[in-house]
Amino acid sequence: MKINDKKMGNTFVKRICYYLALLNLIDGILTYIGLKLNLIEEVNVLMKIIYEAEPVYFLIVKTLLSILLFVLCFYQKIPNNFRMKTISLVGATLYTIVMFIHVYWIIVII
Repeated sequence: MKINDKKMGNTFVKRICYYLALLNLIDGILTYIGLKLNLIEEVNVLMKIIYEAEPVYFLIVKTLLSILLFVLCFYQKIPNNFRMKTISLVGATLYTIVMFIHVYWIIVII
């Protein structure tokens, strides 16, 4: 059964983009907390440099990236073809795994 994307209001890829924007924002907050409490290390080299320069910049950059992705998804036409569906689904899956890692270290601490 194929779901008609027009009836759903957004394409599958757009919904995944919104999901990624939300995950990025949550990831930023949880990573910031984990870094501040010395519970985790940032593995993204660029974000590590930003955090080491000024921790608040880290939060600002993550928030702005989430807002930018959300706005781009909202205002731009995003192809809803197989390639984009695959790329967005793989990205969402990997980022969801990262979120499970965050949940794991939160549970271990509590």
